[in-house]
Amino acid sequence: MHIGSRNDGSAPPREGSHRLKDELYALVRKDPAVFEFLQNGSLDGMWYWDLDSPDDEWLSPRFKSLFGYADDEMPHTTAWWQSNIHPDDLAVVQANFEKHKADPAHPFDQIIRYRHREGHTVWVRCRGLMVRDPDGTPRRMLGAHTDVTALKQAEEALERRTADLEARIADLEDKEQRLETQAEELVTLAENLEDARARLEELNAQKDKFFSIVAHDLKSPFNPLLGFSELLAVQGGALPPAKVQEYGALLHRAATEAFKLLEDLLDWSRIQLDRVQFDPGAVDLVGLVETNLGRYRLAAQAKGVTLRADDLETLCAYGDPRMLDTVVRNLVSNAIKFTRDGDEIAFASRADGDVVVLEIRDTGVGIRADRLPTLFGLGSRQSSKGTGGETGTGMGLVICKELIERQGGTIAVESVAGQGTTFTLRLPSA
Repeated sequence: MHIGSRNDGSAPPREGSHRLKDELYALVRKDPAVFEFLQNGSLDGMWYWDLDSPDDEWLSPRFKSLFGYADDEMPHTTAWWQSNIHPDDLAVVQANFEKHKADPAHPFDQIIRYRHREGHTVWVRCRGLMVRDPDGTPRRMLGAHTDVTALKQAEEALERRTADLEARIADLEDKEQRLETQAEELVTLAENLEDARARLEELNAQKDKFFSIVAHDLKSPFNPLLGFSELLAVQGGALPPAKVQEYGALLHRAATEAFKLLEDLLDWSRIQLDRVQFDPGAVDLVGLVETNLGRYRLAAQAKGVTLRADDLETLCAYGDPRMLDTVVRNLVSNAIKFTRDGDEIAFASRADGDVVVLEIRDTGVGIRADRLPTLFGLGSRQSSKGTGGETGTGMGLVICKELIERQGGTIAVESVAGQGTTFTLRLPSA
């Protein structure tokens, strides 16, 4: 092909243009081979549509080969592409055609799908420009195709891989969540096992202590029983009445101690085996205290101890009346046991939110600080003689704690040796 020079008499380039651009445009107009080179080298097909005769459309050979056809196998009409374009994309093309027709500034540019001769899909970027009369009436339309199938396939592959990756991430997150849940369950199980182990150790300790009590403490009261009864059986006829009476009193005391210990052991064992009937209801604290004041008034007077109930409020606790009576009875009995002539035992009650509080205070001998932490435990059961020589089994406070906790309450103790003791019961309000 021949490229002309400025010496051929051609007009100088227009202002704002470039001489080589103008030269190229002139070559395209002058030499068809240049146009063929451009459309074959940079596009995947061209089309030129007669809008005055809508069935007529020139389709370039490269347009046809993109879909698997030779130049002579596809007619120059609109019928082929309108029947082989994806129905959804045909609607898009028609909509953009109308918009571009009405407004030249609206681009005719979309990615559409065609059916290849062999059945697979070819993705094409289809761009077009309407050729209009001076009055703006569309007469022709020039279009160009660019094959973007590889790009769309890569895009779809990326989407599939992204979806697969997201699914794997979701699966990993789900597995992580399940592992966290299992870890939490294992921690809870370990904690439960530890609690169960601690409880088992506690029960074993209680069992060992129980057998120790049965083997030693329950046996101890029977030694004087056996000794004095044998003495009476062998020498009873030769003993003076006063001696027989003395031995009889000792026998009675030993029998009473044995019976009380046996009774406490049975109560404790029934509680452990959950064989104590629990029949809760509203319990009047004033009535509960007054019952025990009447029960122990003479015993307190005998020791010169004053019983006071000046600070009782009219309150009701929710609990089993028999169990609560057992608790108060034990605490009052203990208070009398460890008070002296001139001391006093006072009762007080108050409301604290949804809890009622009952306090039993005495000004007795108190409890040593080293004994307070284990005061309610069977494993550290200790029994001290009272100020009047009274004895006990050492199980009363153990039973009190069990009974109070069975009712959803708590029992606490404060004491100063030589100054007195306060037991505080906290129970659900009725």
